[in-house]
Amino acid sequence: MTERLQDESTAVPQPPEPPAFGAKRALRILMVFLGVQLAVAVVVGVFAAAHTLTKGGPPAPGGVQPAGIQIDLGLLLAAALVGTLLSGLAALRMLRRSFGQAGGDAVRAAVAWTPASARDCVRAALTGFALMAAFAVVGAALPVRPHALGPLARAAGAGGWARLVWGALAVGVAPPVEELVFRGALYAGLARSWRPPWAALATTAIFVALHATEIGVYWPAWIAIALLGAFALRVRLTSGSLLPAIALHASYNLGLVLIAYAR
Repeated sequence: MTERLQDESTAVPQPPEPPAFGAKRALRILMVFLGVQLAVAVVVGVFAAAHTLTKGGPPAPGGVQPAGIQIDLGLLLAAALVGTLLSGLAALRMLRRSFGQAGGDAVRAAVAWTPASARDCVRAALTGFALMAAFAVVGAALPVRPHALGPLARAAGAGGWARLVWGALAVGVAPPVEELVFRGALYAGLARSWRPPWAALATTAIFVALHATEIGVYWPAWIAIALLGAFALRVRLTSGSLLPAIALHASYNLGLVLIAYAR
């Protein structure tokens, strides 16, 4: 009896069980991802408003935009870059907490952050280029009005350093972060709680909806983004790895960057 009491008094308390990684947890990770981006946007917006009020100044030639529009574009690109990086890190941290003591191997297995063959990655990259080429053909037949797209999309036509930063964000930052969040954490969590077809449909629909501010009312862009999300999920499932999906997403965006420079 005494020995049992001693054992109980010296027992090390066990850490609490990690929360179950399912649809609810996946949607929370998505909310954190979006919340961090929104917080960065609010901070930058307040700073930009204060800067505009203190600087003022005459309008630019033509009287349409204020003279400080280039500074606003720089703030916009900085907010997009910082927001994407910070939101990706926040989502990754929350994803790791979902698996507790299981460690990084469990996290990588859950979101398919595993090695992939070079053949799968190359094939996915070619698919991304082909998808962008088809979108370019449609875009040539149906030219888009500048005001029909969002501010980041319009940065592609600004030229100079703005276009360079936009290209780096589109090709080097957005694909790995967005694939980790959408085709990685979001799909994995939804598929644990729902049937895979419904999880795939919801993941793609959310991905498209969250790009609405950039694609505006230009309907070919809606189709292109939907196909991008669907093809990225397909290669993630067929290869068992998120890397081909990242390659497809990056090559699609690279095609968009090349078209912007060609124009």
